[in-house]
Amino acid sequence: MRTKCLRNTTIQLIALGSALTFIWVLYMMKIKLHAMSAQLTTSEDTVSTESPPSNPLHDFDVYVRYTTAGKLFPKQAEAWLFRSMSLFWPKNTKVVVVLDKENEADRKYGSTLNEATWNKKLDLRVCYMETYPKDIIHNWGKMRMYFDMMHADLCTNATYVGLVDVDTVFTTAVTPSLILEDGKPVVTGRIGHPRIPCWIQSGEYVLGVKQVMQCMHYFPVTFKTTHIREFREYITKLHGKDFKDVVSEATKGTCYCHYSMLCNYMWYHHRNEYAWHLQYVKPTQPSNATVPYEYFTTEVKPNEKIPHPRSSQHIRHYMLNGRYMDAKEPSERFVNDTLIEGLCYSFGVKLCLDLCKGYNQTCIHVNLFNFENYDWLWDSRCMEKQIEHYRNVSILFDKKFFYLDSREEVCNTIRQLSDNY
Repeated sequence: MRTKCLRNTTIQLIALGSALTFIWVLYMMKIKLHAMSAQLTTSEDTVSTESPPSNPLHDFDVYVRYTTAGKLFPKQAEAWLFRSMSLFWPKNTKVVVVLDKENEADRKYGSTLNEATWNKKLDLRVCYMETYPKDIIHNWGKMRMYFDMMHADLCTNATYVGLVDVDTVFTTAVTPSLILEDGKPVVTGRIGHPRIPCWIQSGEYVLGVKQVMQCMHYFPVTFKTTHIREFREYITKLHGKDFKDVVSEATKGTCYCHYSMLCNYMWYHHRNEYAWHLQYVKPTQPSNATVPYEYFTTEVKPNEKIPHPRSSQHIRHYMLNGRYMDAKEPSERFVNDTLIEGLCYSFGVKLCLDLCKGYNQTCIHVNLFNFENYDWLWDSRCMEKQIEHYRNVSILFDKKFFYLDSREEVCNTIRQLSDNY
């Protein structure tokens, strides 16, 4: 009897152990399933949460050179360049402002630069450059600015640098593809009849080769920063004397274009590292271009002749009532209207149509393909490129890529510009 009870007890204990083991297994499975579910949930959350778009311009600096010695320059920078950048550029855009090192007024101005209204959005940094002997720059203030732009690598460590004049006004949303194509800086050049013949003569003396193009044709004029240093080293080696002396000799009693010297050097020595968009300008009189039209037809590749939207205007060179105003101060109304047009094309036609009734993205935005009265509109591909550009703008705006990143901000800005008069 006792043996039977022991046997029954043993059987019950075994059964109880099996049951506990089964419960333990179920419990562990439940924990694992819960962990897997949590992991899957986290993974799904990560996928569905839209991260901010990466900015290919994170290693790009805008470079502008001016001085308080020219009393209008700081006002122009504020009213034109910095204001338009705050309306059209991507967030966290970096700007290098280059001033005179020896000028006490420049130092005072540089220390308060970020306090100005429009400047607060931008990442502004100041670089002070040493002066040059007066015989080097021929006592000409602008020539110092040109020299410094050809030394832009001394003021930035960015991979790319975009050179602009102080009277630059941006007129459309600046997408990365306007500045870089597959990591290659975009160059928009003009081939054919030169706007200013002495640019050709001085440039050919410095480089020792024919000037294929002129590049005072868009802003920002963008280069790989290291190539600017290589440009100076090449000129020094070519002439066997200091770079500054060579340029001074070439420009004594005449003019020159530093932008054109730089981009022609890139064409001859780094052509495959740039994205070229070259426009042929037909001569209206016997042309004094040193490169004939045949060069454009035989040496320039088809993909180097495709129109490319410009992001800005040289605002002191503009058309008004059918007349070309060359190096003339535009009215504030003209500048504001130019900004409104760019804002409407970029954002307003979709966000605040009541303020942009006169604009339609299916109509050509002339400022994209016109610079200093040289336009590309005869090329039927301009409309295609405009549509592509504004499609990119729309995608990036939805990702809050630009300084203006909401319907309210865009519409209020257009309204304020319209109500100024």
